[in-house]
Amino acid sequence: MSSPKFIVVEGLDGSGKTTIVEFIRTLHRAAGVPVVINSSSSATPFAQAIRGVVIDEVSRGVSHNALALLVNAARRDIVERYIEPALVAGDNVVSDRWTLSTAVYQCDADDLLLVNTIGGMDMEPDLVIILDVDYATSMERLKRRHVAADHLESCSPDVFTHRRQILLQHAAQHPFNTKVVDATPSTEVVCNAIYALIWPLLQ
Repeated sequence: MSSPKFIVVEGLDGSGKTTIVEFIRTLHRAAGVPVVINSSSSATPFAQAIRGVVIDEVSRGVSHNALALLVNAARRDIVERYIEPALVAGDNVVSDRWTLSTAVYQCDADDLLLVNTIGGMDMEPDLVIILDVDYATSMERLKRRHVAADHLESCSPDVFTHRRQILLQHAAQHPFNTKVVDATPSTEVVCNAIYALIWPLLQ
């Protein structure tokens, strides 16, 4: 492996991000490559505190611009205190969500480019994996897990479709480092697709 890699896993709720991030960790271990896992909302105490505010009912009705600024303040803290030190130390970093999630969940922020640049868009991932699922699959998986979405994540089919389109549009516009993986089949099938993307980066 020539240089440390920054890998991002994106996807809507129920797409299997947590499972795939753990699988990528397993691949790193098998290859003997050091890796740091970043949960983009809780990697530092400051980020955890910010997420608590953002998902709390107190934030209902707060503008998307204000929420985007909060989210990216937390992300900048993660960059400075967690991600950059790991990359400098020679470790790969795998992030569960990154700036694309801001586009998805705060999609009507007026100056998203500026907000995301503050948060971490200046750190271009080597690979962005988008786990793609439809609304029915997402809802069924969340139901099986007995997971109740917070007020930011819960949405109608139309809103879900809009968010999904943002992800797919990003992939179409950034083919050099963004890959879409159909996340509706079995875990084994999805992991095989992830293996094909990740393993070459670990050699």
